[in-house]
Amino acid sequence: MNAFVAQTSSSLELPSWRYRRVGGVTMLRAGMTSWTRRHHSALPPTGYDVRGLPELGVQSSNVQVRARDVRAYGKVCGYAFSRHVPPTYLHVLSLPLQMALLLDRRFPWPLPGLVHLSSSLRQIRPVHPGDELNLAVWIDRLVSHPKGQAVVLACRVKQASDVVWEGENVYLRRTEAASVGESWRPFVLPDWAGMTMVESWKVASDIGRRYAWVSGDANPIHLHAWLARMFGFRSAIAHGMWVFARALAGLGQLPPRLRAYVEFRSAVTLPTRVSLWATAWHRDRPRTGPWMVQSMDGSRIHAIGECVALGEV
Repeated sequence: MNAFVAQTSSSLELPSWRYRRVGGVTMLRAGMTSWTRRHHSALPPTGYDVRGLPELGVQSSNVQVRARDVRAYGKVCGYAFSRHVPPTYLHVLSLPLQMALLLDRRFPWPLPGLVHLSSSLRQIRPVHPGDELNLAVWIDRLVSHPKGQAVVLACRVKQASDVVWEGENVYLRRTEAASVGESWRPFVLPDWAGMTMVESWKVASDIGRRYAWVSGDANPIHLHAWLARMFGFRSAIAHGMWVFARALAGLGQLPPRLRAYVEFRSAVTLPTRVSLWATAWHRDRPRTGPWMVQSMDGSRIHAIGECVALGEV
């Protein structure tokens, strides 16, 4: 599992950003960067200033976790009812801040065409519906990848003065130019032979639209086949973050304090059926360990990852 290596202090004094959920105007602006940034090849601003603060980051205070939003998200992603917020939901809550950074004029890359390589999270303690949270998102570091240049967006969630959750997303821009930063280290399943099929899912053709409704991520490649074909896909594909969330939901009982990681290997083309595989577990304990989502015939691996209770690593 990739480690969290952000070196920022627990008290971030980033520029404030008025929190508002992602809408159609935001996604339209994201699409327009295909033209406004098509000739830009500069690297995103990463690193830290003399105060140890990120060069490019924003924060929002007193963001409320709305119960109805959590219920809708849990239903789409397959989470069983719980008084706790699903650990992956904090990625959704931070999406508006991520988009604010990616649309900032200082971020030079076009958003269409960026490849979501991986996502990770560390839940220090569970969050509950009704909680008010302080969110901070920043461009953390560059990653050198064999297929191009990657960048890491980091997120920190606090309740009052306590850090309760941290996350990272790694995005790749395909390029033939030499890339810089830390070397990309692919995740390796530690116990392939010990895995068994936990469940299979029928992934409907409308799952992209349903997930877009609860997450705000209305990327056209997920919504309709005819829109996806305009971007080079033969059909619409499922959101990677839906696959991540659905996999963790499929594992069943999760530790209240955990680290989870996913690496996206191939797109889930809609509609289809996929299977979730994981290592064996004791029925009286929360499930932890490596997992994998693959096509039913085993010909394609869509995502691999791991869920580990904090204190075990």
